[in-house]
Amino acid sequence: MAARHQIPALAAAMIILCAAAPSRAQDPSNPDCPERFQLYETATHSVAAFGNQQSRTVAPRVRAAARWLRMANCLTFSDQLAPMSALGPEAGLAARTPSGPVIPPTDLHVGIVTSTADETRAITFFAAQGLRARGIGAPYLGRRIYVGPFTTAGALEGGAALARAAGFAYPYPGKM
Repeated sequence: MAARHQIPALAAAMIILCAAAPSRAQDPSNPDCPERFQLYETATHSVAAFGNQQSRTVAPRVRAAARWLRMANCLTFSDQLAPMSALGPEAGLAARTPSGPVIPPTDLHVGIVTSTADETRAITFFAAQGLRARGIGAPYLGRRIYVGPFTTAGALEGGAALARAAGFAYPYPGKM
């Protein structure tokens, strides 16, 4: 009789532990995140779910893509942005300097932050580096951060390197 009650109690304990576990932040070694970001971006563009629309108007496809990103620990949390404070204005030199082949104006999606305070920190950081940055609402997630546009391959790569140094694990050329 006791054995029958142990399994439900164990299951209940696991549910409580999982529910109490905090969301985990991005893992720079996770190879799935860039693809998941692009799927989320495609879902938001395909259903015109831009900006700060109410969640009741966001398509199930966007909701599913957001869940997939959260489950893979692809979001950038506040503590991961700590390296920004150690980087001086010279850190963005490669991103400000045109080099390499000319490319069409390309924005760099650096990541998704989970608060407007982190959005402000990121935009302020990139502006101090001499780069244009902006945030766009990311339904169910927070705020997407974009930097650019960049017009040379070297500057784009410099922007991606700066974003990684600042704490964003998965910068990629993205669509605004």
